[in-house]
Amino acid sequence: MAPEIFAEEWRPVEGFPGYEVSSYGRVRSVDRVVVQRNGKRRQYISHILRPGLDAGGYLRAGLGRIDGRSIFRLIHVLVCEAFHGRKPSSKHIVAHNDNNRQNNHKGNVRWATRKENSADQLAHGTATIGSRNGVSILTDEEVIEIRATLKENPRRGIVTELAIKYGMSHPAISHIKTGKTWKHLMHTPAEQETQSSAAKNVPKRQKKTR
Repeated sequence: MAPEIFAEEWRPVEGFPGYEVSSYGRVRSVDRVVVQRNGKRRQYISHILRPGLDAGGYLRAGLGRIDGRSIFRLIHVLVCEAFHGRKPSSKHIVAHNDNNRQNNHKGNVRWATRKENSADQLAHGTATIGSRNGVSILTDEEVIEIRATLKENPRRGIVTELAIKYGMSHPAISHIKTGKTWKHLMHTPAEQETQSSAAKNVPKRQKKTR
């Protein structure tokens, strides 16, 4: 049985008269006549806009010019506004259900909080956290080892020693310890296993005899 094909639905782009966005994530200009500053009338013929990519890999469309400057808008935002209503709050952003930033079908985008969007990225395995971050100089395993060492050897100077060993700053090691950074590795099975191994290797203190 052939898959059902839904008709493409077009809705106006709020704030930009003369432009429409579709349920499939396409943007077009509509037939219109514009009176220019010099009083002349100019006719525009409807056409589909060619999207471009922004630095984050999202599709965007140019919606005319203001004072000679091109105005660009992210297409996933236009789709969400047109088919799911205005942004519920300042804490909401547009999330892609399949985590594909270029799939802007109305059924694939929704309003979500940043926390909900981060949970989606973790579920899809695409979150740029920890060692997947391009600027990270530590691996997940090294962070787990650092936490285990800090927990089992809470002596004076240990933070400085670890900072020198891993080429990190003193505050960076402290942030790992408190969970301010690399929070996603807190209390994971791998961390617990490493801490357990570290505990076995710590020599027991001998009782002093009087």
